[in-house]
Amino acid sequence: MSLLANPPVHHASSKHVSQGSDATCFSSHSIDRLQQAIMEDESTIDWLLVSHDDPDLHSRLAKAAAMESSGMLTMHQSQWEFQSGDMASLLDCAVASCGVQRLWLVGHSEGCDDGPADDSGQSETGHPLVGAARSMLNKASRAKDDFASKVKSLHQHPAVQQAVHDGDLRVHALFYLAHCKTFLMYNPATDEFRPLA
Repeated sequence: MSLLANPPVHHASSKHVSQGSDATCFSSHSIDRLQQAIMEDESTIDWLLVSHDDPDLHSRLAKAAAMESSGMLTMHQSQWEFQSGDMASLLDCAVASCGVQRLWLVGHSEGCDDGPADDSGQSETGHPLVGAARSMLNKASRAKDDFASKVKSLHQHPAVQQAVHDGDLRVHALFYLAHCKTFLMYNPATDEFRPLA
């Protein structure tokens, strides 16, 4: 199984996940389906991607799909909660029951809820396009900060922390800049975003 480039409304049955050669994507309201697929004895999901729900992002991820068996959970970045609830139990299942070897967290420059309006660009220059560009960049900056905190929270999840310590799991963090269609790699140890080489 590889990645799916379709919008996140697609649902696959557990049988499709474990046996199909087509890609499988799960939306935020199908976390339970992914948990069932992970817990099946015949299921192998070596790579698990948790991605912001943007079809363009999914298309780009699919182009770089791994040869390994993989599944992708799509949900808005603002809804990622790794310390409690459904996503925390999903991580427990993925790491403990299924033995996921690589966990990818893929954030998005539009993944942060809108903050207060910033019209300073327009008032300083008198041009609405400058204000719009400044607003977009401010939103992307807030989304990067939010993503960094989510990655750190993921690393603090007990099952993830233990699996990484034991060498059984590798965690990767990518951030997608939608306005320039570029990926950045995030390193939580240094708190740095760098262009993906």
